[in-house]
Amino acid sequence: ATQYDVAGVILVSPFTSIRDLFRSQVGFFAELVGDRFRNQELAAKIDSPTLIVHGQQDTLIPLEHGKLVYENLNTKKMMVCPATMGHNTSLLKSIGTFVLPMTQFFSLPDYTFEDIEVPEWVYAR
Repeated sequence: ATQYDVAGVILVSPFTSIRDLFRSQVGFFAELVGDRFRNQELAAKIDSPTLIVHGQQDTLIPLEHGKLVYENLNTKKMMVCPATMGHNTSLLKSIGTFVLPMTQFFSLPDYTFEDIEVPEWVYAR
């Protein structure tokens, strides 16, 4: 998304960097791992609307990683953190986890969740 013009970006359980991810799992041994995929830094370069979905029960990638990536975004953004979602929970398990936030956040043609309001004059006889 930093190199191509895309309509939107969806990140599911993003991590800040490989080294940070290893640090949260194996402590100081993480220094032996190359510091690749520096997503926290790259997030600032994304200029497309970005949706992040990160479960609060994710034991593989800590929620804090997703929050840090979110904070570095300088574009229209939304973060959804389902309380019961783990790392391997299906995104389609609940409509409120992924589908509903995605369709509400991104402008999809011919699809809206706005309530229809009927003016009072329609009911007047």
